[in-house]
Amino acid sequence: MVKSIFLGLVQGLTEFLPVSSSGHLVLANSIMGSSSDAAFGETAFLHLATLLAVLFYFRKGLVSLGRDFFRKAGSGARMTVLYLFIASIPAGIAGVLAKDLLGEIFAANSVWISLFFLLNAALLIGSDFIKEKNAPLNGQKSFFIGILQALAILPGISRSGSTIGAGILCGMTRAKAVEFSFYMSIPAVLFGNLLLGSFDSSLFNASMLLSSVAAFLSGLAAINLLMLMVKRSRLRYFGFYTLAIALINLFFI
Repeated sequence: MVKSIFLGLVQGLTEFLPVSSSGHLVLANSIMGSSSDAAFGETAFLHLATLLAVLFYFRKGLVSLGRDFFRKAGSGARMTVLYLFIASIPAGIAGVLAKDLLGEIFAANSVWISLFFLLNAALLIGSDFIKEKNAPLNGQKSFFIGILQALAILPGISRSGSTIGAGILCGMTRAKAVEFSFYMSIPAVLFGNLLLGSFDSSLFNASMLLSSVAAFLSGLAAINLLMLMVKRSRLRYFGFYTLAIALINLFFI
């Protein structure tokens, strides 16, 4: 029970803080000696729990987006949905092509995990030095952000950090980049875990339920913290953290 709650807290905090939840789960399972199949299956359940946290936190904006989509004057909402679809294409393709490879990467700790953490650190530190603009989003920019999300399939690279950084680089305000990043996570998690059949119902038990609740609650806290840090251009501190994780992991592998 304690182990399950710990894994849930790790998932909830690291899913939204730009430090890579999948990378931390690989390290946590490596430390605690979990089997590779259990690690991959638990990751799927915990991602669903944190998806529920996103839906709850952004419920007003999502309801407004859905309502405006069907209105005659809702062209802005329809374009946003179109851009979300375009941004989801790269991750969808990568998820299908790399499904078996991802299972192997999630199975055990390796030097690759450290290298991915190092790349994540570079993305986060660099994003803080990009001057904020307020340029409109378009299809090309959406696809570019989607490519960065596809890259974040790899454990050690943060989905939120890479997509927020890509959004800022494309000229979005930090607030809009955060919102678009979280909206992108909804189809990504649904496609990656539900449609690709990553769930193993035999893994769902009382311990997994506790782990999911812990992931949901800690995920809400992490979203609030990330919103604050992004607005203040403080992503580099998370970059320094993942840099330290990468170096420590290299030492102990």
